[in-house]
Amino acid sequence: MIWVLYSIVGWLLIAIFTIIALIQSRVLIFFYKDQPAEQVFFQIAGTWSKRWGRLMGIDIHVHPDNQKILEAGKSYVLTANHLCFLDFLGFAYGLRIPFRALSKVENRKIPIFGAMIAPAIVTVDRASSQDRMASMQRMRDLITRGMSVLVFPEGTRNKNFAQPLGKKFYDGAFRIAIEAQVPIAPLLILGARKVMPDGTWQFRPGRMDVEVLPTISTLGKTKEDIPALREHVYQIMAQAIYQRDNYFQAED
Repeated sequence: MIWVLYSIVGWLLIAIFTIIALIQSRVLIFFYKDQPAEQVFFQIAGTWSKRWGRLMGIDIHVHPDNQKILEAGKSYVLTANHLCFLDFLGFAYGLRIPFRALSKVENRKIPIFGAMIAPAIVTVDRASSQDRMASMQRMRDLITRGMSVLVFPEGTRNKNFAQPLGKKFYDGAFRIAIEAQVPIAPLLILGARKVMPDGTWQFRPGRMDVEVLPTISTLGKTKEDIPALREHVYQIMAQAIYQRDNYFQAED
């Protein structure tokens, strides 16, 4: 029963903080029009994510090498693992570069939350091949403007917590990176399996780590290299998650 009450409080705080962050971000985006909306959004969302974590006893820890790996002023295709809602809080706090995340269109329709994340996402209707193509083009345009893009190459949440990643990666992130000739930056959320256990809406106190692995160059690569690149990134991420996520360490 205590975890039910704890989790209800957690969701209420998320709702309250989301409303506050929404108001703050809209006001600041209006007044600081020379700043990218994405940058303003993540500065605010990251602050409130960290505050939420402290109140809930959930430590969102950012790996110290992240800022060294992700250079200011450069564009990347960030490939991230995806387990649960809390991943977004980790990204908001853990990344210090402006980016947009590819997100299913349903997230944009969530009351309050959808309005808040609008400046920071590219929506895609996964049921529409035309919309998938349009979202890919929007991400190419963002990279051309000097932004980074975040993609979940698994295509959806990994619902099998016994495995570091889903069964396969899709081509989209790697196709975009090769076409734009920008580096791939594998991005890990570690610890979420224990903080928000599989198949539940409830939280637990604990620690989540946000870690960026060394970037992978795409210079000189062509579309024929997509399968090998996709598999290479999959293996790097799967091995790192298995070695560093406390869920798997506890199982050994």
